[in-house]
Amino acid sequence: MKKFKKEKYIIQRKRGNNWQFLVQIRVDDQVYSKSFQSSKYFDASSAYNAAVDYRDDILYKSRKGLLTKEAGITVEQCLIRSFSVIGIRQRTQQANLLMLNKYMASYKNQNVQSITPADVMECLSEAAKIASQDTLKRIMTAWHRVAKTAYLSDWISRDFTFALQIPQSQIIVSHKTAYTSLETLNDVCKKLREYGSHSGGNHYDNQIIIYALKLMYYLGLRPSETFALSRDDIDMKKGELSINKELGSSTSEKWTIRPCKNNTSIRTLPIPAELQPILKELLDYSKTDNIFADHKGKYMKTWLVSSKLNRISKDLRIDFRMYQLRHQFSTDLIVGGADLRTVQELMGHADSSMTLSYARSNSSKKKSVVDDRKESKME
Repeated sequence: MKKFKKEKYIIQRKRGNNWQFLVQIRVDDQVYSKSFQSSKYFDASSAYNAAVDYRDDILYKSRKGLLTKEAGITVEQCLIRSFSVIGIRQRTQQANLLMLNKYMASYKNQNVQSITPADVMECLSEAAKIASQDTLKRIMTAWHRVAKTAYLSDWISRDFTFALQIPQSQIIVSHKTAYTSLETLNDVCKKLREYGSHSGGNHYDNQIIIYALKLMYYLGLRPSETFALSRDDIDMKKGELSINKELGSSTSEKWTIRPCKNNTSIRTLPIPAELQPILKELLDYSKTDNIFADHKGKYMKTWLVSSKLNRISKDLRIDFRMYQLRHQFSTDLIVGGADLRTVQELMGHADSSMTLSYARSNSSKKKSVVDDRKESKME
């Protein structure tokens, strides 16, 4: 294998048939970095010589005081670049920018080449004082994208997020109920009808939401899958419903039809007897091929539906969210004795551990287990 003389300030790497020579020189508080790859030159020797020339030029200018301050690529610029380099959906882009501006603000204008693992851990530790564990994971995801983009762009030679552990959140979070009931669902649907009683368009939209909620309850669908359904997806003769797409953002659009999140999400579900008359009503009631479109024929935005349901929940003084219907579906099946593999396929989960995490024991089940506890005999 061809070898090159080791040079100060030059990091040599071989990836397959491609050589990379990364020059990194720190002058005072400024890092000068540039990558030279053999794939962009006549051969590896040409790339090596170019790296040496660049190194020598920086050192000469440093000695003569000819170097000018360069801002370099900032953390914020790197994160924004990641949206196109990695391919991030628009709603995820917004979430990443929120993490940047709220929790990573002290670092957003810092040169990405000067970021260290200690900086990332300091950022996370400060956030842990005020943010939930889920939010800490989102902050770490934003840092991962900054590091990955900087590495792919040859701005850094090592991933400064590698092997870092997310600290434990220091805030106390109250337990949220993961399940609901048909009785609660009916109360929410009743309130939805009242909300839409004074406006034609609002009444239509609320009735469509009611049908969507019942579909989620009886089949455990994700909200994004439910609101993407079209007439062709429902076969009343066979008693089957096909899941093959979802609503969400893409890299170019904030709200559009897109493929399912993974291949296991693509599935055909049997329509239970209780749901069949509800679906027949829906097909007659809906005005468009996209059966869950609003009164203007546009796709409903799930976050707006969630906002409306949140207001209703506050009015009713209950805890109700669309995803509880999916959790309840999984719980009912597993508690009822269904085998895990079947439930996993019905839920469209890639892994059975996710199915188990969705299934929760309710309060009465826990009480029954504790009440029926038997003392074990040790021999």
